[in-house]
Amino acid sequence: MKISSARQMAGVHAAMLALTFAALSGEAFGTNSALRHAWRLEHVLLAPESHTLNRTTSWRTGFFSLFTRISDISTWLYDMVATDGSIEVHAPPTNSQEYFRPVSTTVQCVMALTITSVLFYTALSISRNYDELNGEFKPSTLTRTLTAASRGSSLAPMLCMLFVGCRMFVLATTEGLGEPPKWAKSCMYAASTGMCLQFLIVILLRVPAKQDEEQDDDADYDMTEGKVTAAKAAKEAAAAAATAQGSEAPEEEEDNTPVEDFDKATGEQNDAHPVLKGIKLKKGASSLKPVFYGVQVLSMVAVYGGVVGVLLCILTFPAQTTQVSPAVQCTCWLTFLYFTTYLMLWICREIPDSDTDSKPLHAALSMSSVVRKAPMFAVLFLVSRMRALQLDPPHGMPPRWMQACFFTITALMYIETIAAAVVGYTGTKAKAY
Repeated sequence: MKISSARQMAGVHAAMLALTFAALSGEAFGTNSALRHAWRLEHVLLAPESHTLNRTTSWRTGFFSLFTRISDISTWLYDMVATDGSIEVHAPPTNSQEYFRPVSTTVQCVMALTITSVLFYTALSISRNYDELNGEFKPSTLTRTLTAASRGSSLAPMLCMLFVGCRMFVLATTEGLGEPPKWAKSCMYAASTGMCLQFLIVILLRVPAKQDEEQDDDADYDMTEGKVTAAKAAKEAAAAAATAQGSEAPEEEEDNTPVEDFDKATGEQNDAHPVLKGIKLKKGASSLKPVFYGVQVLSMVAVYGGVVGVLLCILTFPAQTTQVSPAVQCTCWLTFLYFTTYLMLWICREIPDSDTDSKPLHAALSMSSVVRKAPMFAVLFLVSRMRALQLDPPHGMPPRWMQACFFTITALMYIETIAAAVVGYTGTKAKAY
């Protein structure tokens, strides 16, 4: 670009003044670092020996040396002036040629699942603290709703580890340059969307739900050795009898059975999927229940279909060329165990004739308590693999004994889960610590 003559001369003199001040400051303190920095900003290249001054040099010799250097700089600046009284400024090169890769699908899905889970847990913590500070004996409707919604986040850690394992395998196979197929990326997006859709189902289900409509002042905890529980049961039985006698010809048949709290009706702490069978809808909103069931089935198809798709990507990419590392293999096996257990638990909950004393339900509950630690083992496996790749890219592998530990832990997880299923099926359900 072109600059006018007056502005050009002012800029040249300003540069000379700044260089002179920097040089004098550096000489006054016995160092010439300021001068070298100022010359570097103006693209002045000096030989290493040209700025090596001895501290014992006299002031006169240093002054004449400094004056000579400033004269050279002035000559160089005036040489840049064109014949038409303008000066050409060379802009630095742009970064358009730098290598850039967009954020991978794996990172996007992991970030989305992490942010969603953290937001729900943060909102739940704030709501619980608000209830406690207000001296409430029972959780508020918002606290119950967030409690039920936050259970779905238990699937997020295992999903993230599966996505990371797939990404690591693809990068190791292609020496850091490859990408998973588009259909595998679509599976990651589908699984993440299904998880977020489950949160939305619980939030929207609270609007037409009949639970918690009439709050009483009785606390959820019992410190009277069962007297409060017995009194509440008698109160509910009397209310049900009065309702049965007073309703002769209702316009719409309504379920008057005792209603559980919303967070309890949607399942227990181990339930990753909301249980809709125990939800009682308000009068006139019963037609919405099939809609919620349809949306929930859609979300579960997205989650489990996405998991199966990512597993197939790991097994088939690229075909017959690279062996899957032990860390990724064990992560895949743990993923299969983890999601199979939670799917079994949901099916046992939603079976029409099942109740809380069902033996398959007890077995699934025991299994779900065991597989909770699977995501942390997957983190350990993949971190070990990352360390090996860091030491020896792109084909680094953990030592043989460490790989044996991976397979041993995975096998013991399966054995413990099967043992828990047997104990749950043959045993009796009891409240644990």
